[in-house]
Amino acid sequence: MIKSFEEELATMKITALPTDLSPVTQTIENGIEEIKKILSAQPKSIIREFHFHLFPKINIKEYYQTYSKLILFIIIFALALALINFGDKWIEAYNQRQEELQQFQLNEKNKLSITDDDQGFMNQKPKKKSEFHASNTIKRVRTDSTRHYLQKHNINFTETSQN
Repeated sequence: MIKSFEEELATMKITALPTDLSPVTQTIENGIEEIKKILSAQPKSIIREFHFHLFPKINIKEYYQTYSKLILFIIIFALALALINFGDKWIEAYNQRQEELQQFQLNEKNKLSITDDDQGFMNQKPKKKSEFHASNTIKRVRTDSTRHYLQKHNINFTETSQN
């Protein structure tokens, strides 16, 4: 009996009818559309977000380029003003130093000018060796500096007196 059943099963031909699934897919699509309509009709939660933007979101790159150039020009302008201010102060200080130098030279000329009361102090020759005279002072300084140099380098010398 099992043999006969197996033979019948082997000889049996099963033919399936072509199935049309279009009504099922149409039903599924209609259901999805209804779900979408229901969800869109429900109230939505409102989320408030606050953002601070320097520039609008459209063409933001152009805004950053423009304003970065503006900031660069402001920095250059500030540096130029600082240099002008520094130059002005330097010129004022230079002019003040020149005026002080001229005043100093005038004061020195006034001190050394020969008047009738001085009776030609600069033209007088020293009467004593201890008296002040410019040429004697210069000779003394030269001699002292030379002596110091020679002593520093251990060089023997002999001094000759000159009057």
